[in-house]
Amino acid sequence: MERDGATTHCVGCIRIAEGRPVGKGVCKWVHPTGDTAAGEWEVPASGENSFTWLAGAGTLTGIQGGGSFQTVTKAKPVEAGTGQSCRHDRGKYTVPAAG
Repeated sequence: MERDGATTHCVGCIRIAEGRPVGKGVCKWVHPTGDTAAGEWEVPASGENSFTWLAGAGTLTGIQGGGSFQTVTKAKPVEAGTGQSCRHDRGKYTVPAAG
């Protein structure tokens, strides 16, 4: 099942350490169908950006798994001290069988 077109709302903290962004936070993914999932994200000092699913609702209830993400483009922030971007999430997830 693909989740293309989801909107992601994230909160967290990113700082610059030795010229690299480093941070952690949480996100809520909202799919056009209304299904939602929440997960933790991390931008480590070394290595690949990652996320881990924590919970879901609708067809994503019981979601498990995770993956990586890459920022594709950045836009002008709506509010000072915030960021706005488009990212590409890659990963895998499972949900318990309905029944």
